[in-house]
Amino acid sequence: MLGGLKEVLALQVRLFAGSVIAFLLSWLLSKHFANLKIVQDTPGSGPQKVHPEKVSRMGGIAIVISLVLAGLVANLKGLLLLILVSMPVVLIAIYEDMFQKVRPSIRLSVSFCTALIFSLVFKVYISYVDIPIIDLVLKITFFGLAFTMFAVAGITNSFNIIDGLHGLASGIGIIILGFYSLTAYLVRDFVVFSISLLAIFALLGFILNNYPSGKILLGDNGAYFLGFLIATTSILLVYRNQGISPWYPLLCVAYPFTETIFSIYRRRFAKKKSAMDADFLHMHSLVFKRYVRNNAKTSPLFWAGSLLTCLLAFFFRSNTKVLIALYLLYLVVYVVGYLRITRFKNKKINLFLSKRNSG
Repeated sequence: MLGGLKEVLALQVRLFAGSVIAFLLSWLLSKHFANLKIVQDTPGSGPQKVHPEKVSRMGGIAIVISLVLAGLVANLKGLLLLILVSMPVVLIAIYEDMFQKVRPSIRLSVSFCTALIFSLVFKVYISYVDIPIIDLVLKITFFGLAFTMFAVAGITNSFNIIDGLHGLASGIGIIILGFYSLTAYLVRDFVVFSISLLAIFALLGFILNNYPSGKILLGDNGAYFLGFLIATTSILLVYRNQGISPWYPLLCVAYPFTETIFSIYRRRFAKKKSAMDADFLHMHSLVFKRYVRNNAKTSPLFWAGSLLTCLLAFFFRSNTKVLIALYLLYLVVYVVGYLRITRFKNKKINLFLSKRNSG
């Protein structure tokens, strides 16, 4: 019994040390990278560039480095392996941050490949969604793997889509991972708990330099890594704990997931353009431009929404029917809210949006 107690204490000490290192190193590296004149975001270089001056896009690199060292100190093999698996999508994102020459289709393809590598290395895939007819199909390995690839690649890219304001993606990531760590703690899943906890501290170290001043940005590398981390921990949490509904993580990521699906619909079907074309019509962009007009004050509105959905998801984490109903309610609120903001029938608004989008 004494030996078991010592082992638990040793784990707690390593986890505490890893958390401190993740926070401090992420903060220090973010602060250092912010002053480097390389890998910078240029104002006006894209539809979502709302900052007035050049800013470093190396925030994600700081987070990854801090998590690697924290994982080594805490001896978290699961975290280190997950970071290693994420490298294809992280490296292609770093290249995009440096040269802005990677086509969206290539980034998406790499996301799919990285998702497949995750499933093969960790030997996990989505085999059920608590809907009997769909579950019969997903139990066939090929379809389960394919569905997992779509899910992981989709969430990975969704965080790049919502990464348009200071602290938006990283703040939402902290909220989601906070609930994942709490859930994992309650079901005694040390692997998911430790991965989520260290990631939270690394994000906190970064966000101190990102919000509200925007001295450094996540960059594509950070957004893709964060999305991949959340997508994979979502799968691990449900796969390793059968009492948790697969709809629990979906409701937690409701905002980035719905934003992505709605963006695809808007571009491909409403505007008859490529689903991968960037635009200024994301929910956060519209709220920023039409109502708040302040970068730092816009993000908390979306943090609050994400906190509410995660809180509801946590309370009903084992009840699939309630979780599905809550997500459908969220979807209705999102669509109605989006339509009220844009008012597509108003010609003046349409003219304004088209000019802003083309410029």
